[in-house]
Amino acid sequence: MSETFLLGGSFDPIHEGHLELARALLKRFNPEKILMIPAQQNPLKDTRPTPAEHRWAMVELALKELNERRVRGWKGELLRVGPSFTIDTLHELSKLGEKNLVLVMGNDVYQHFSSWKDPEGIRAIARLLIVDRELKDAVPMAPGTDRFVFPALPYSATGLRRGIAALWKSGKVQVKPQGIGHSVWQYIKENRLYAVE
Repeated sequence: MSETFLLGGSFDPIHEGHLELARALLKRFNPEKILMIPAQQNPLKDTRPTPAEHRWAMVELALKELNERRVRGWKGELLRVGPSFTIDTLHELSKLGEKNLVLVMGNDVYQHFSSWKDPEGIRAIARLLIVDRELKDAVPMAPGTDRFVFPALPYSATGLRRGIAALWKSGKVQVKPQGIGHSVWQYIKENRLYAVE
């Protein structure tokens, strides 16, 4: 059965951890495609992300560098106004003809899944695949939920933003931080992103 895996997030910025997870999912599950879906605004976060046009441009650059035809960006959430609700995205993708949807999320996110808008509606449309760093950290799974153990790389978007802000402050932006692709780093410098923490 061909499946479409959905990887959502702020991608602020997209980094090697996101791309390595996509590679691992391709290798382990061989889906027809993986859609990287940047959110307009995470409804569970108070902070405003970097403007959508910059985050989308970085996703496109990273995926071009990844050079894997089955991993694509989808900007549907960025075209909406207001918070990005997964149930709305699933309905929209279903209307576009996407079938056999698999929603991928980390176990840290899954712990708050019950507070999402219409969690049962989400389960009715998509299979859930929870990414655990280690089995010992695993949270209990509900029926219709699968687990994938993936030792995450030591990168977080929050940590990278702080590190980049420090590079701007020290004037050392010629040094590319680990975890950021070359084309994404060039874009960050050209647009002076994350200069203020």
